[in-house]
Amino acid sequence: MKGLLGWTVLGDFLVVLPAVVPAIFLGRYFNHRLRGERFFGYVYWGLVGIGVLLVVLTVMGVKG
Repeated sequence: MKGLLGWTVLGDFLVVLPAVVPAIFLGRYFNHRLRGERFFGYVYWGLVGIGVLLVVLTVMGVKG
């Protein structure tokens, strides 16, 4: 934990916290609407897309 938790991390956490609560409820809603493997397929492909985006931004040298 030494050096991993600081004011910058806490500030970033507080910035994204308002988006986390609605995301939880939206995820639960879509999980109940899309039965079976469909919901998980969308989640997995979304994660793959985010991963590809992060790799591309890293290779391009984009700092955020």
